[in-house]
Amino acid sequence: MKRFAIVVSVVAAVVIGFAAAQALNLAEVREYAPQHDPAVAAAVVRVERAQETQQRVERDPFALRLDRLAARHEVEAAAAAHAKAESDSRRAVTDAYLAVIEAELAADVAALAEQMSSITLEATRLRFQHGAVTQHDVDSTQHAYQSAFLAGRNAEEDLNGARRRLEALVPGLPIDGPFQAVADLPEVPDLDDLLSAAREGDTVVAAKRQLEIATIDLEAKNPQLDAALTIEASRAWLAEAQAGVTRAEDAAVAAVQRNHDVAVRALAALGMAREGLGLRLERLSVQRARHESGLISNLDLMNEEVAVRRAELDVARAVRAYLLAVEALGGL
Repeated sequence: MKRFAIVVSVVAAVVIGFAAAQALNLAEVREYAPQHDPAVAAAVVRVERAQETQQRVERDPFALRLDRLAARHEVEAAAAAHAKAESDSRRAVTDAYLAVIEAELAADVAALAEQMSSITLEATRLRFQHGAVTQHDVDSTQHAYQSAFLAGRNAEEDLNGARRRLEALVPGLPIDGPFQAVADLPEVPDLDDLLSAAREGDTVVAAKRQLEIATIDLEAKNPQLDAALTIEASRAWLAEAQAGVTRAEDAAVAAVQRNHDVAVRALAALGMAREGLGLRLERLSVQRARHESGLISNLDLMNEEVAVRRAELDVARAVRAYLLAVEALGGL
């Protein structure tokens, strides 16, 4: 009960801090989300029950070696499940947080495009009144505005949906406030380190538990007391368990290699998106100077501003893809 009170106090303090700042950042929501994830809470209960069972088995003078081993394995499996639940929670909230940032930028782009379409429509109507354009031109511009208007409403709905999704993962936090962009991105983890860790990962460890049980089972067989078929079955079980460890190691290594390749490609895509944004910003600077000199119209300048916002959206999407790729490697 004391531990629960401490946890509640810590969570309350975090909520108060968020309310005062009215801003969210990725590191804070990643720390906060697992505390409110039912899957994590269920995993904690499983760990506690497994530990209680292990203690009871260890105190039982009649418990067999396999009973003690099974109890220890359940504690290890429960701990691994708890770690995975926390990891899944952090990954989900990372995706949701970055989706909000992405949706905000998309809504900005849609709003600017709608504003441009509105201005263009009004200008076209004025030109039509003076006989400079045809009714077909007005109708086409009207259709373009309606499309931009609809895109704007859809973007707003997408943003609201993204916020609601994040809110479900971090209840109590100000999801309508500003969201800090991720400034410092992690590097792609070293492949050799990842491969070494993969060979000791959860799936491999689980396979090794089966191998340990199969080994003990065969060691317990007595040719003088047990039937030949029973002993042969134990040997077959042991051989299958050994093969299972090999399969688990191979699968873990292959998964890491695939995920590492995805992260490397995502980093390259991010670099290209940033380069594109840089070029757009340079062009915007030039176009602003031309606008001040009267060489281009307001709409021309707005068009460049929309292009910059779209480039920023491309960067946000690339950041999201890269961070999720690194997350899959355990690099966040």
